[in-house]
Amino acid sequence: MIVVAISHRNRQQRRATARALKKQVEHTTVAQVRAHFIALSDYLRDADPATLEVLGLADHADHALLGYVTDQAHGGEKVDLIGYRNVTPQFERAQIEMLAQITRAGGTDPIEHYVISWGENEHPTPEQVDEAVTLLMRVLNLEEHQAIYAAHSNTRHYHVHVAANRVHPETGTVVAAGDGWQLNAAGQAAALIEHQQGWEAEKGAQYRVDVDGVRHIDSGRLVRHVDGSATGVHPPDRRTLDKAVDKRVSRGARGYEARTGRMSFERIAMTIAAPIIARARSWDELHEKLGKEGLGYARSGTNGARITMGERAISASIAARGAALTQLVQADRLGPFSAGSPDQIVMHKPRYMPGQERRPGYEAARDAHAGAVTAAREQLGAQRTQARATIIAWRRAIAAQINASDWRGRRDQLNATRKLFGMHFAGIERDLMAATAPAVAALDAAARFPSYDAWCAGASAPSVPKALDLTVPMVVASSGDHAATGVPVAGYEWHRDDGACIYRRINQPGPAFTDHGPTVAIHTLRRADVVAALKLAQRKWGTVELIAGSEAFLRMAVEVADEEKIKLTGKLAARIRQGIAQDAARFTSPALPLPAPTSETAPVSPSAVSLPALTKLSQPHSPASPTLDEMRGGHSAVDAWLDEWRRDPKAMAKLRPLAAKAFADPKARNLLNQWVAEGMPAAMRLQQQAGDHARMLAAQVQTPSRGLQLQ
Repeated sequence: MIVVAISHRNRQQRRATARALKKQVEHTTVAQVRAHFIALSDYLRDADPATLEVLGLADHADHALLGYVTDQAHGGEKVDLIGYRNVTPQFERAQIEMLAQITRAGGTDPIEHYVISWGENEHPTPEQVDEAVTLLMRVLNLEEHQAIYAAHSNTRHYHVHVAANRVHPETGTVVAAGDGWQLNAAGQAAALIEHQQGWEAEKGAQYRVDVDGVRHIDSGRLVRHVDGSATGVHPPDRRTLDKAVDKRVSRGARGYEARTGRMSFERIAMTIAAPIIARARSWDELHEKLGKEGLGYARSGTNGARITMGERAISASIAARGAALTQLVQADRLGPFSAGSPDQIVMHKPRYMPGQERRPGYEAARDAHAGAVTAAREQLGAQRTQARATIIAWRRAIAAQINASDWRGRRDQLNATRKLFGMHFAGIERDLMAATAPAVAALDAAARFPSYDAWCAGASAPSVPKALDLTVPMVVASSGDHAATGVPVAGYEWHRDDGACIYRRINQPGPAFTDHGPTVAIHTLRRADVVAALKLAQRKWGTVELIAGSEAFLRMAVEVADEEKIKLTGKLAARIRQGIAQDAARFTSPALPLPAPTSETAPVSPSAVSLPALTKLSQPHSPASPTLDEMRGGHSAVDAWLDEWRRDPKAMAKLRPLAAKAFADPKARNLLNQWVAEGMPAAMRLQQQAGDHARMLAAQVQTPSRGLQLQ
């Protein structure tokens, strides 16, 4: 037995002819559809060979099979019986009813022409003919649709022509016969008819029937149950389902797998969810088995469905063509849709691709390293902020002292003094930034973690340098207004820069101290540098006043001054001496005195930064959801959108431009495509807002401005 979809072959031939002529297939008009149906139905009733020319089937090489069933060489066909489905059982009336429904299809030709042909010497009864048509309509999911069929005899092969209308009589929608798998459905129907009526199977058949139902012979897939209902599993198809999963997953999903080593959501849906959906016999069983794999199946909209995994969701049809809700409901295998419970879903750890089994350890080491780098950056940033705050406080205190003095008649001198101290503190801030630049560069270099392959081969992570222990320069001064004049200092060399004399220890990087004229700034905690600077100040002014500095600097300055017989003045010097005396009186047992640098203490400079990894990590920022946690840090433009979205999800005036900016960047767009393929809601929202922004700009360009027009 064979079942042939004649209309399907007609469409294939028209498309092939159009391709050969490099033309487009012409759209069918309503009048052409009506004429085609009238000719086809008349042919079913009359079996007139002349009608084949009207149908475009006569003398056509692609329709040799039609000649096989019509058998023109043996006198042509003879109508044996006519039957009807879902129309009035009277030919002219049935024609009118079907023509009325056809007009609802618009420019689509909804009439399908099928031929069921029995083998030679096989003669079915009228009841068997009716049963064969019923089985065919059921397999095609056209049981509720209109149809006229006619059995033709007087040929070598008894056969039935079926004209089925794909317009649903109630909804008016044009459905796809066999859920879009028309040829497969025809072969499956033939196998079911042969099995139930006891006919011999045709040679080269693709399907057979066993106790479970209809199976595809080559792949062994169970495609239908014994009652004709679909299992949701389709036979291999060279265009889609026969392709390897690696070729079916989208480009974004492949990029996600290459970047993370994890199985993409699409791959999980195709390899894990699809077989479960195909084998389930009820919605409860489907939800239970999917839940054990950390997956869910939920309705989306009116007729759509999505497979979920945590916060992620993708279309169910991505898993398999038969996994869509409409096809599962039409197959009537699971019954009416029933939603599952969220409690059934067991959360799974990420699944990794083959060869990526060490990814969890790699990711843990990478995250710990990134946390150490972040902690060092935060520590360095906090030190810079504190140092700048100290410098600003000194500047304000000195400015207050300058303003409190009597400058009557000396305005020019006042302005010069203010300018001098302004330049001095600006130089201190520049020195501060310069001192931290090598540490920032070292942290940038340490942040480059090895790739997964290099890590597996034994490459270790770079050591994370400790944050630089910044020291704020100590400022000493005198009431005397002496210009900065370079004088020889043993062990130091100097050069002039913008009116100041900068002293640098021979063969040592970084300045040691700077003579600004009325002040001297000491840049290090090296005892030798403090001694040399104070001696220079004493040589200039005789007495030296401490103006500002950290506690370690001030204590060292007092100790050095007492040892070197340098006279220190000012309130700070008195306070430090008092504190030293109190500490000496209070310390009756070893405690934790402030360590005093020795003559061997190295200067705090980039070269002195030690490189052991930090053991205490700062707490990472807690995201609103795991998907945001995975998206954050991928690209600065995406991070900007995420931050704004967390502040105010409804601030579209800010969110849409940020989304458009992120989507315009190629690197960010590549990441977003990966996250969209993974079904991440935030990525989908960002993509939608970028599109909204682009459409809004396009509308503004197309809409002319409504300015005042002068008549």
